[in-house]
Amino acid sequence: MTRDLGLKLRLTQLVTGCVTQKALHARFKQVNPQTGYEPERAYKWVQDRATPRDPSVFQDLARVLDLPVTGETVRSCSFEEFRRLVEARHGPAPAIVSRPAPGGRSEPRPVQPPEAAALPGYLAGQYLAFSMAWSSLHAGRMIFAALTLEPAADGGLYAVYAERLPGGDLVLEGPLMRMGRGLGTMLRHADDDLFIFMSFRQPVAPALVLTGVMTGSAYHDADARPIAGRVHCVRVPEMDGEALSALTGYREPCSGAVARALRDAGVKVAGMDRLAERVVATISAPAPTGLIDTSVEALHLLSRPLYDAAG
Repeated sequence: MTRDLGLKLRLTQLVTGCVTQKALHARFKQVNPQTGYEPERAYKWVQDRATPRDPSVFQDLARVLDLPVTGETVRSCSFEEFRRLVEARHGPAPAIVSRPAPGGRSEPRPVQPPEAAALPGYLAGQYLAFSMAWSSLHAGRMIFAALTLEPAADGGLYAVYAERLPGGDLVLEGPLMRMGRGLGTMLRHADDDLFIFMSFRQPVAPALVLTGVMTGSAYHDADARPIAGRVHCVRVPEMDGEALSALTGYREPCSGAVARALRDAGVKVAGMDRLAERVVATISAPAPTGLIDTSVEALHLLSRPLYDAAG
């Protein structure tokens, strides 16, 4: 039986300094040019959604880390046993934490930097994020996304942002940090050189809405042009990750689509249609000065009905 492969691979990435699966694949190629380690499949291995069919992958993993054990030992040992083997060879390993993932599995997360420890715990939760689509192929449409802020071992928070795109799910992640009275996170894709930076106003408890600006490079765009836009994230009741992902993707820029998604996510608020209209209006409004920001007025317009509903 293969045990804790996702955790083992994440620890390997941290020890070797390989941020992406492509970089880790290059390490495997160094020890075995014919390695069965494939970046496209490794994405699922890290999430414990699949395991290698080629048993030599585990022997290659032992060689990448210079472990004095067989591939069978690497495959069948527990994560704690694997960690001890790694630390005996490379010294204290970077601390990681585990979080429940869809399907009941767990994935490791780097322990957050000290700045994140000051974050209030009430920010943690699941949100539906609404913004205008960046891709020129979907110009004028909206993108619905899932934003999850999850607790880290040191009291900080870790952000996972996911969009369901025509070519598959796009998932980016990174630590959330406090910046004065604001919040910021640099989200990166695990396998490609993709990133999004998000900046929010820090809301009062219980953080029913996050408003801010996001910037990066358009993913489905021939020129991969730098771009920025407003983003509004509405807290939703805790739900299964797959169910939340099913609500994401490209949508027409209409309040009806926003209202349906929020209702399907279990959000209950009087005046839902008016709230949805405000979401569409504020994220699609042009920036008359050449700058994009999110005003306090926009925050109040969106948060007031949500806080009224929360009592």
